[in-house]
Amino acid sequence: MPRLYDEEPRSIFIIPNPFRALSHKARQIGVYSSGVLFALGWWVFIDALVISVKSGEDAKAHMGFEDWVSGILSTFGMIV
Repeated sequence: MPRLYDEEPRSIFIIPNPFRALSHKARQIGVYSSGVLFALGWWVFIDALVISVKSGEDAKAHMGFEDWVSGILSTFGMIV
């Protein structure tokens, strides 16, 4: 009976990658769903930004730089 690490001879990792066995279709579904979630997150962020700008001084909450950090970092992550 072959051991698990013998199944992937070209892998540099000791523990085998469980996602390597996914089919091409499953990987495509993962890529597209992550893109949809990324776009949805930016859409919600831009919507909140527009609402906070429209409200002006009467807004209950204002968006500062700390609210932009997560969007900036996720965008850099998507680009990389």
